[in-house]
Amino acid sequence: MGEIFPTEMVPVTEPYFLFFQNFIEAWPDNASVVLRSGDIDRFTCSQCGVCCTLPWRILIDRDYYERWYQHFDEHPSGKFKRPFVKLHLDSDVQYADIRRQAQSNRCIFLQENNQCFIHSEYGPSALSNVCRTYPRTSLRVAQKYGADYLLASCQTSPALISQNHDFFAYFETKETQRERADSQASPLEGAGFSKKVNLLWLGLCLDVLNLPQNTPLQNLRSLNFSLSYFSERNLAEIQETELIRLYREQRRISEIPLMVGPSQSDQKTALAWFFKLIEPSFTPILNYAQALYHAHLPWPELGDPELLLFNDFIKNYLLRKMITLPYGDLFQQKLSFFQAFFQLSLHLVMIQVLASYYAYRKGKPIELKDLTQAVNLVEGRYGQRRDWPEKHKINRISDLDAIEFMQIALSLDFGHHLLPVLEAQT
Repeated sequence: MGEIFPTEMVPVTEPYFLFFQNFIEAWPDNASVVLRSGDIDRFTCSQCGVCCTLPWRILIDRDYYERWYQHFDEHPSGKFKRPFVKLHLDSDVQYADIRRQAQSNRCIFLQENNQCFIHSEYGPSALSNVCRTYPRTSLRVAQKYGADYLLASCQTSPALISQNHDFFAYFETKETQRERADSQASPLEGAGFSKKVNLLWLGLCLDVLNLPQNTPLQNLRSLNFSLSYFSERNLAEIQETELIRLYREQRRISEIPLMVGPSQSDQKTALAWFFKLIEPSFTPILNYAQALYHAHLPWPELGDPELLLFNDFIKNYLLRKMITLPYGDLFQQKLSFFQAFFQLSLHLVMIQVLASYYAYRKGKPIELKDLTQAVNLVEGRYGQRRDWPEKHKINRISDLDAIEFMQIALSLDFGHHLLPVLEAQT
């Protein structure tokens, strides 16, 4: 590969495991490896304003708070009294939250025309770092791994998932991170893997997801073999040589074509979980899912063009999730390594049922818009909900249960050509 300097971006190529094996040989002791999604350079903000109306925190740092609080609080219009709310998190980065409009999730600075008051009056340089860079996000895990990517909670960014995923790797030190204008990173503790093992594990996941013998969801499901191996080990003690052996065995298992469809009982269990994950106010969606569960509607049977679209989209979604999946919840850091994979499998249940419902409602095959709309809803409404893992007790599940439940959730696979037979129930 030649000499690699700490800030030089290198295109990441397949096979990913081999790429990372070579890449880590040049790893400086004082640096992290950061993966940067090519989606960042393709993204263009539509200025829809939707992201300013959703039920999540709009975080600002201490410097921004001290610079702008009094200015907006004393604004002649009187519209922006007490504009920021301190969070008391003992963090200068996550120092305060921007206040919402009364009885609403709308940002206090969002005008009736869905334009930002700060952006309109003072320009983009006056925006907080989160508002200026969203949905661009910098994730940093335990000063050894990072990812620069787009949050799919933005209405525009999921459309990029239909494109093949390209990403780049570079080394980053604390000094070079501070030099970046968009480097407000979210620090996490990490799974316990060493620096190099962490990257090899990522390479293993990416290569398995790309295997053609089975659907992307079944490829992800096959990773339970490796997860079960990890559950019996201290993650911090796993060596690179173990990952090399595990990679060979995992590929051997994942390359075996599945000759039978997913378990009927497991699929029904996954559908039953969906009923608990979606709020009761989503009545038409719940009615549709229950009709599938009771076999009052036929199981979604995708035609060849649909299968190709569906599986390509899910694969590209998962490739993006793998490089951004922190070992701990990005927004609360409450999930373990194994719980994070289980939560991802639940999100995939929701994405599939939602996309299928959107297509059913129109009376048409599943289209790209159905898939992007489903991802946007799940990532925005649930993926960034701070109370979601606690509400569904995901953060209380044991390692072994998380692996078993992930297996059940991923049995729901509308991209599989072998369909289950669901008996009608009253």
